[in-house]
Amino acid sequence: MRFIFVLFAFFLTAAVFAQDESGIEKRFNGKTVLSYDVVSGGKKSGYVKWEYQGKESLNGKAVDVLRVDSEAKILAFLDLNSHETIYLDSKNYLPVKVERDLVFFGNKELIVEHYDQEKGVVEVVKSINGKPSRSEFLKQNKPICHIMALLYFFPAAQGLIPGQKFDFKLPTSKVHVEVKSLTKIKVGSAEREAFLLVGTGGKRFNLWLDKAELTPLRLEFLFPIGSVAIVRSGL
Repeated sequence: MRFIFVLFAFFLTAAVFAQDESGIEKRFNGKTVLSYDVVSGGKKSGYVKWEYQGKESLNGKAVDVLRVDSEAKILAFLDLNSHETIYLDSKNYLPVKVERDLVFFGNKELIVEHYDQEKGVVEVVKSINGKPSRSEFLKQNKPICHIMALLYFFPAAQGLIPGQKFDFKLPTSKVHVEVKSLTKIKVGSAEREAFLLVGTGGKRFNLWLDKAELTPLRLEFLFPIGSVAIVRSGL
């Protein structure tokens, strides 16, 4: 069930994913934090916080740094805390390195992912409770995207039109997304116009993007035993 947060974002090829020179600052109108509530069984059960932490240099490469923190109890049986730091190539916002710190059923897991975009390979190094567990190499067609970043940068680089279809590659799966319609959705006390996108592939989901800002308002995952939604808060 960890994929709920590991899948909180997703999208596309490098050409569509590329941003203009104004970068992240302009993309979010000066905001550095976006907050979301996790809703399970119709009740608030946690939160997700997305934060831009600025620019750094990683092995001589200019990168933009994102952090995603989440804490939730999902479908009445799963407790999950997650802290993820994502280093993105400042030229195209494709992942260079990801550090993921989880507390999952009481076990502390540290996962580090190293992305080699030239070779189309991701090295995943994992440790549990401080002890090395395993290291594996994942092969994927290029470019390899990272879900935590894609959700926010993809829409700004593409004028959305109902009927559009997109495919993109994550380290362990491929995702197909279709723009279904322009609709209205209530977030907090206000009703907003939003694009509805439907995802298929490894997991099924519905995504509502604010028409004006093209940022996520609601992300809903569908399961045989229920649904989990991640809803924008603080608007």
